[in-house]
Amino acid sequence: APQASAAAQTTLPTVATPVPERPWHVVILNDSDPTVPAFVAIDRAMRASLMAPGRHPVDSFAEALDVLRFPGSQIENELVALLAKKYAAMHVDAVVTFGPGAFEFVERHRSRLWPEARVLYMGVPIELVRDRQLAPTTTGIPIQHDLGGMADLALSLRPVTRRLIVISGSGDFDRTMARLARKQLEPYASRLTVEY
Repeated sequence: APQASAAAQTTLPTVATPVPERPWHVVILNDSDPTVPAFVAIDRAMRASLMAPGRHPVDSFAEALDVLRFPGSQIENELVALLAKKYAAMHVDAVVTFGPGAFEFVERHRSRLWPEARVLYMGVPIELVRDRQLAPTTTGIPIQHDLGGMADLALSLRPVTRRLIVISGSGDFDRTMARLARKQLEPYASRLTVEY
């Protein structure tokens, strides 16, 4: 019996429990309605990639500006105040932007909201980023709207076309697209009447 109590008092070496890695905090900022099927598909694929087994843990936070339906200038100050309050106590590692409205919003307010975050943009027309000086921690995948190619296709299908009408809305995104249309369709003004 004395040997049993001596063995019970022997301490075994302890194995250090690894400290779990802090998850990366990623804000996903959409400039429109995140329930649009295309955005749902993109979001689902991105989250699947971020959360894949064996990857660094990620906590993602979805935010929608919805500037396609609500002009950003009307609610921007309130949005900035809300997001500043929501993320005040959190270190945000990355911000992923969907669309030009979200990208422009982050560019304007990054220093206040997420100063140390890396920014990844997608769905931003190349014309908006081509000649712009971006922060070294900003990168993305611009899109190329080929409105000239679309006009060429229309003219090849209907060579007698003499008038091209561009229809756009009055929201921030619509005005951005109308500016791009004017720039890209300018070469056609000599052979077509282009109306906006």
